[in-house]
Amino acid sequence: QGFKFYWDKPFHHTPLDLQDVLVPNTERPGEFKLITGDELAIWQPDGVAIHWTDKIILLPEYTQPSDADPENLHAAALWKNSKYHPLVHGLRAYSADGWTVQVLPLPAGVRCTIPVTLWDHAMSQFGIHKRVHAKIRQASSLAAVKSLHYMNLCRHKATRVALQHSLFFKRREWAAKAWGASAPALPTATVKILRT
Repeated sequence: QGFKFYWDKPFHHTPLDLQDVLVPNTERPGEFKLITGDELAIWQPDGVAIHWTDKIILLPEYTQPSDADPENLHAAALWKNSKYHPLVHGLRAYSADGWTVQVLPLPAGVRCTIPVTLWDHAMSQFGIHKRVHAKIRQASSLAAVKSLHYMNLCRHKATRVALQHSLFFKRREWAAKAWGASAPALPTATVKILRT
């Protein structure tokens, strides 16, 4: 309660000001590069939650890594922390003024594994009472399974459609060979749609 949320929007949609930051230059090891506050403002974390009264800025970051190895969940959380660390550093003026600023990685494995300590910590930061933590984790786990199922349905459908298009054009070739010039032709616009 008391949080104002900004979901899936560039950071400049929030009323927060970002400062310039120096980050390691991955192209030139040992050197640093400057990321301006304006450049950081176009970054788009999954969410930004601001509690003006309690002086809290939270950046919840969802990720759905493979959970074949449980360490992948913690590695994904570390990666999200490092990825958005420049935003936290860009908000250092708020930290200096007593604000809590942190990234909250929320990994949910593709096979519905939820790292309890990470999720409980995140929910505590939002002021969610412990008695509902298990229920939220369970719902998140179910959502992970549903998204995996949906993704597999989409992949299957895309494969089936591609196969149908392939067979359609193969049958057309066979018909053209069998019928010669009298083979039925489709309008050019239809053929263009089928080839995409």
